Amino acid sequence: MSAQPHLLRLLTFLRLLTNRPGLTIAQAAIALDTTPRTVYRYLETLHDLGYLTDKDEHDRYFLFEADRATRPAFTANESALVVQLLASLPPNHALTDSIRRKLYLTSDLVPLADELQERHQGLLVERLAGALERRQQVQLVRYHSPSSNTITDRLIEPLEFTDHYATLKAIDTADGREKSFKIRRMTDVLVLNTPCAATAGQTEIVDAFDWPGAEPLLIVLNLDHLAYRLMHEERPRTRPFLAPQPNPDFPYRFRGEVRSYIGIGRFVLGLPGHINVLESAGFRNYLQERIELGGY
Repeated sequence: MSAQPHLLRLLTFLRLLTNRPGLTIAQAAIALDTTPRTVYRYLETLHDLGYLTDKDEHDRYFLFEADRATRPAFTANESALVVQLLASLPPNHALTDSIRRKLYLTSDLVPLADELQERHQGLLVERLAGALERRQQVQLVRYHSPSSNTITDRLIEPLEFTDHYATLKAIDTADGREKSFKIRRMTDVLVLNTPCAATAGQTEIVDAFDWPGAEPLLIVLNLDHLAYRLMHEERPRTRPFLAPQPNPDFPYRFRGEVRSYIGIGRFVLGLPGHINVLESAGFRNYLQERIELGGY
C-alpha cells in the first residue's frame, strides 16, 4: 500500500487532536476510517516526532498545550537535534518524558498543527459556501458531537454561517430541526447534487462580503500583502478566488463574483493605495461615485 494514505491519516489525526475535549481511540478509528490498532501506531509516531498527547478521565486523547506566549524560541533544527539525543537514552530513563515535554513546548510543532486546522476549516467553508449558494444538501462526514459523544455522518441542508464562519446553521434532515454545527468538528464535507427542500426559495444568496443581489458581478482586483492578508482572514469565502501573481507591488489577485458593489466597495475604499481595481468598469464608476459623495 502507498504511504500517502497513511500520511494523510496521520495529518488528519494531528488536526483532530487539536480539538478539545478530544477523542477516544475508538472514536479516532471511526473518524480516520481505520482500526484502533492503527490509531495506537499513529500516537506512537506523533510521540516520536515530538508531539505530546494527554487524555482525560474518559480516555479522550488531545494534543498537549501550554501558554505559547511563554515559550522561548527553539528552532526546528534544534528540536530535531534534541530528539536525536533523546533517542540515544535508555527507554526507561527518568528524565526522558520531562525533556520531551519541554522540547515540545519550545518547538514549532503546535503552530504546524494549528496551520493544518486552519487550512482544513478554510476548505470546508469554501465547499459549504458553494452548497449554500446553489441550495444543495450536504453530508457532514464523521461529524464529532461532544454533547452526545458520537461520531456520525449527518445529512443537512445549510442555512447560513454564524460566528464569523466558525459555525453553520442547518436543517438536520434526520428530524427536520434547525441546528448549529461547528466547522472544526467536521472531518469532511460532501456537497450532494440533491437540492434542498426546506430552504428552497427561503434563503437569499449573499456574496463573500455578506451582501445579497440578484445577478453575479465579476470583480478583478490586484492586492498588496496587507490587502491580501485582510481579505484572506476576514473573508474566507474569497480564498478560492485569490491567487499569487508576478507583480512586486501587487503580488496577489482576486478574481471572483459578488452580488453587490456595496460590501466589496467598503473593503476597497477602506484600504486606499493597497488595491488596484482591474474590472469592472461599473465597479470603478461605483467607487468614484462613493468617493465624490464622501465615502459611506
